[in-house]
Amino acid sequence: MIQIQQIPVLQDNYIYLIHEIESGETAVVDPALAEPVLAVLEKTTGNSLIF
Repeated sequence: MIQIQQIPVLQDNYIYLIHEIESGETAVVDPALAEPVLAVLEKTTGNSLIF
């Protein structure tokens, strides 16, 4: 199963996290800023970005 999460950034943009639950892999689409992505990853998965 795949989960998709929108992260609002700046005034008119979104970053998308696509998380595959079974494998635990997560992809990030259009990361305009790193900080919001890292915060959501830490909060929702307990993981930080490794590369």
